[in-house]
Amino acid sequence: MNDPDWNAPANLDGLPVRHWKRRTGFTERGTVAVLVERWLRLAWNQQQGCSLGWGPDTDGKQGSFQANGIGAFVLRAGLPPQMLAGRSRTPTREEIERMFAKPAYREIPWTGPASNYCPNPHGNSK
Repeated sequence: MNDPDWNAPANLDGLPVRHWKRRTGFTERGTVAVLVERWLRLAWNQQQGCSLGWGPDTDGKQGSFQANGIGAFVLRAGLPPQMLAGRSRTPTREEIERMFAKPAYREIPWTGPASNYCPNPHGNSK
């Protein structure tokens, strides 16, 4: 499969919605560059529900990526041009990977109940 051009028309499906009945499923339209930047700015768990479809571009190419495919595309093509414009240098592969990597799980040690913890405030055992 060929990669899309940054300025090819595209749809980003599965975006989060701030509405109490419908939490995901919003579709945004724009260019590949704008929508990849939007996807990179989402939290990891929100990125996983998205897919990017593009085309047809000037050569007639079209296609789509799921979340992992969008990340792989960014690793191959680099960041969108408008994200590079504000940087003093090109980011490394590791810096790009951190933009869509799953956050590491931190285990917080349990230190016991807090000193003001009272499981039964009435003192009876029932």
